[in-house]
Amino acid sequence: MKYKNIILNTAMVFSIASIWTTNLHEFGHFVAAKLLHAQTVVQCHNAVSYQTTNMPLSSLITIAATGPLTSLILAILFHFICIAYPKRNYLFCFLVYMSSFCYISFFGYLCIAPFFPGGDTGFVFNSLGLPIWLIVIIAVAGGIPGYLLIKKTLRPLLLELASTDVLEESTERQTFIQSILTYPLFIGVIITTLLTFPVQVFLSVTYPLCSPFALFWGYNKFMSTLPIVKRSNPNFAAFTKFSVTVFVFFLLSVLSNRLLVFGLSW
Repeated sequence: MKYKNIILNTAMVFSIASIWTTNLHEFGHFVAAKLLHAQTVVQCHNAVSYQTTNMPLSSLITIAATGPLTSLILAILFHFICIAYPKRNYLFCFLVYMSSFCYISFFGYLCIAPFFPGGDTGFVFNSLGLPIWLIVIIAVAGGIPGYLLIKKTLRPLLLELASTDVLEESTERQTFIQSILTYPLFIGVIITTLLTFPVQVFLSVTYPLCSPFALFWGYNKFMSTLPIVKRSNPNFAAFTKFSVTVFVFFLLSVLSNRLLVFGLSW
């Protein structure tokens, strides 16, 4: 298979970004819970638990909201780093995926609020007493900026990892897109879904299983039409080689995920 090393490297980058998006999202909950003096706060690989006895509703709302807000702040941060980062390598690929997943985490939580009242945003909106019609409007409106950010700004950045020759030839470009996005997505979804076990809550397994497919929004047009690409990859030959660095960080990320199964607290 052509570009098999790109597929393998990017699948690992995909998994690393997905793991750390989840870790940092949950760490936002963890820090908020500690600052608000919740008792027995424990961060696991896909959830945070704490005792809610005698805690005011305002504190519970703040803790629930902090996870999605952490994702939004990180999404914007990584997005700006993507734009400023000059090299086109697997670190750049990681930054693109990291920003994409953090955006998907935030806007995705808005979209699922009407269906998961026990989720972060569902809990916040229901605790604030918002009527269901308003929650639905927020959910629908939340999908629009997420769609535009993925389709118009972040996903086209992946094409900058290709060489000029690859970008200019339609069939070659489509093969590259499959190698940098399509195949890694399916492989990464399998890996990250397996890493959610043991499952703490149902939403923990549906997120890695379903949310990455938001990257496929407008996929057919993306495959057939070349978006505006500001630069190409002058080191494409090196990019096609297996990355030991990516492999090491993949192993470390999986290890961190497995250690968090036992819970983190202080």
